[in-house]
Amino acid sequence: MRLPSPPAAPRGFCPCPCPQDEAEWRQWRSVGDPVLHIELRRWADVLLVAPLSANSLAKMAGGMADNLLTCVVRAWDFRKPLLLAPAMNTAMWASPFTARHLETLQQVGAAAGGAPGGGVRVIPPVSKRLACGDEGTGAMASPEDIAIACRAAVTHLLGGQEGHHGSREEQPQDEQQRHQYQ
Repeated sequence: MRLPSPPAAPRGFCPCPCPQDEAEWRQWRSVGDPVLHIELRRWADVLLVAPLSANSLAKMAGGMADNLLTCVVRAWDFRKPLLLAPAMNTAMWASPFTARHLETLQQVGAAAGGAPGGGVRVIPPVSKRLACGDEGTGAMASPEDIAIACRAAVTHLLGGQEGHHGSREEQPQDEQQRHQYQ
């Protein structure tokens, strides 16, 4: 697992080695040198963006590539799953911009061949007391629900084969969860 660290993340934020934006720009010196966002794109079977802020969502939907994460998304092979776990204030989640940006990403993923195992999938936020103190929908889904979605995406990518990536028994069982991750 490799995690690009968000630009504003404090040092030590990520529990494992996280490439920073600076690594993207420092690593390349001449033709033939590895380009970090391309290497990450090739390496990953699934791309999970969690938490996905309204700002990063807007950048991704607009095709912006101004940091390591948005560069990876811009270069992403949509035949592989891109999972998005939004986290934002209720007013931002309810904004027509958010719906438009999610729809744009899903259309881009579909147009780029993002099916049956790939494409863009949204892990919906949940309703609870938010960081700002408001009550409402916008909190990131639980880590357990995100893990279930990732496992389902990998299993689907593998054509339902069981193996070291998990088994069908570990996918969401109730109809609401199953629909949520498709």
